[in-house]
Amino acid sequence: MPESQIDFYLINFFHLVMMNQFWNMNVCSEVNFVKSMIRSMHDTRKPDELKQRQKWLDDVEEIWVKTNEKINTRLTVIEIAYNKNVMKGFNKMIEIDDNDGKSNEYNTALLYDHLKVAESKLVSIVVTIASYYKLVIPVQSSRGGLGSGFALKPGVA
Repeated sequence: MPESQIDFYLINFFHLVMMNQFWNMNVCSEVNFVKSMIRSMHDTRKPDELKQRQKWLDDVEEIWVKTNEKINTRLTVIEIAYNKNVMKGFNKMIEIDDNDGKSNEYNTALLYDHLKVAESKLVSIVVTIASYYKLVIPVQSSRGGLGSGFALKPGVA
């Protein structure tokens, strides 16, 4: 049943979002969970639903290839550069080639900002999908774990 698969991807996506720390961003894995979530949706013959699903996939692919409107570089390049250099300070300058072959310098604080913008777009897509299926979005409990309307195993929570 697709709802159980979507629940699985939803829980794991938000687990990654909530566990991201400024010293270790993991947005590439979030992209993969969103792609898997979209692909596990019900098969439909309705043209509007097919167009919407393709739009979500295109939006996620654009994040993967271009990160966001301000930086034209693959998400993997930004995430690796950020994670490799964040402990050297937020002012550490990093030279990165974009998809057009131009080289630009960014500090780690700006790379963090680009990763958070990409992540917020992914969260928006996932919340829309969850509302479509009327799924409960996990919330962070006061103890730091995930809480939701369904029973989470201690390893996930």
